[in-house]
Amino acid sequence: MRLAVTALLLGLLATQIDWELAVRRVRDGDPAWLVAAIAAVFTGLVVGAVRWRALLRSAEVPATDTEVLRGYFIGAFANNFLPTGFGGDAVRALVVAPRGPMLARAASTVIVDRLTALACLLALGWLVLPFDPGAVPAELVAGLAVCTAAALAGAVLLLLTVTSHRVRRRVPDRLRGVLGEMWAPLRTLAGDRPLIARVTALGLAYQALILLSVWCAARSIELELPFTLIAVAVPQVLVLTLVPVSVAGFGVREGGFAVLLGTAGVSATDATLLSLTTVAVMAVASLPGAVAIVAGGGRRAGYSDR
Repeated sequence: MRLAVTALLLGLLATQIDWELAVRRVRDGDPAWLVAAIAAVFTGLVVGAVRWRALLRSAEVPATDTEVLRGYFIGAFANNFLPTGFGGDAVRALVVAPRGPMLARAASTVIVDRLTALACLLALGWLVLPFDPGAVPAELVAGLAVCTAAALAGAVLLLLTVTSHRVRRRVPDRLRGVLGEMWAPLRTLAGDRPLIARVTALGLAYQALILLSVWCAARSIELELPFTLIAVAVPQVLVLTLVPVSVAGFGVREGGFAVLLGTAGVSATDATLLSLTTVAVMAVASLPGAVAIVAGGGRRAGYSDR
């Protein structure tokens, strides 16, 4: 079904694209900006790995710096190709932890990493907006407000679900231990203000580098988009790709860029080309993850195949 939806969405977009313009954009683009975009994403992934390492330490997951870095890059690379945008997150948890309670703790850090990273991206959109509000159409500002409200409502709902004794009683006995292991590091994080500050600062740095990479990717195909416009549009595109209807967000992401940037006068051709360029940039920047997979990096050293 996801393959069908992906093919349908990409097919619809293909009818709206000026292929001659797309080819000309790529041919006449500046490779230096593309290299800068790849460098920004690569640096961002390293910052993201450092951030995740802090969360793993708070959860008392015994993973080395090399294992964390390897797992993070494997997860980033896998997210580009797995049917769901969360598949790579499951992979990186498996890289640093065996089965059982330790895996549950590692999984909880991945969840926290994902949710707080999204919060940082939304926050950056609001922080950057006052610097050039005229570059962002009112529709995009309203969309950012809706996404922010939905994220806050989701966070409150998740907190109530996890802390509710009524919900816990409905959980099967064999799963209560796993949920307990997942909840323990969350309590530790909530009570550690220095850790919260560090995770937030690293999250903002990570997302700033990702936004910078999108801006550089746009310049590489001769699109001079305001950074503020990118900072407001990208969080909304990310939220759209979280809807599990396509393979790795293909089609949804490109359509999201086309619709959202279209409100600022960007053509469907340019928006779609920018989207595909950012995918290529992420794939190249996360290639160390592919190398780790080929070299057997998907299994933590010392674990047997059984």
